[in-house]
Amino acid sequence: MVIYSEDYIREREYRIFLGYLNHFKRLDDQYILRMVREDMYKMKDEWDEFDPTIRLPNQFAPGGPCIPGKMRLFVDTGGNFYPCERVSGNSEVMRIGNSKDGMFFDKIETLLNIGSLTPETCRNCWAFSRCTLCAKHADCGDSLSGKMKLKYCDGVRGNFESTLYSIVLFQEFKTYYL
Repeated sequence: MVIYSEDYIREREYRIFLGYLNHFKRLDDQYILRMVREDMYKMKDEWDEFDPTIRLPNQFAPGGPCIPGKMRLFVDTGGNFYPCERVSGNSEVMRIGNSKDGMFFDKIETLLNIGSLTPETCRNCWAFSRCTLCAKHADCGDSLSGKMKLKYCDGVRGNFESTLYSIVLFQEFKTYYL
């Protein structure tokens, strides 16, 4: 876990506040860091796609994991395929194929369905539809671990909570400044 100093957190929050003011044309671009401006665009996109009137469906899947081998494909020097560059090349469970035998679709299906590692916890999670956890968070080398995956859940919920706060803040700013 990364621990930031209070000065850093205060400066970051101040820069984000300036970003909000800039986004709503209350402060010139010259006062805004480029990365903050880019974060503002991302938050605005989140706000634009969020619709509080849409009801949750009876069935849905987590929102974050990619489709292993479709969006990205990492190939090591031995010709082994992995879902992306972020997973360990030493992990047998993450090896989804090779140049000789092609793709191992049974392994891909297992990596896609990591919600089955912790079905009750996931089913009852308020942030499930925005879950960004992928199989790399459950990788133990030769198997996937639900216990390991659950260690990352608080971070995912915290990120989604921050997104919700940003959406509310954008709505409040919009009411007063547009």
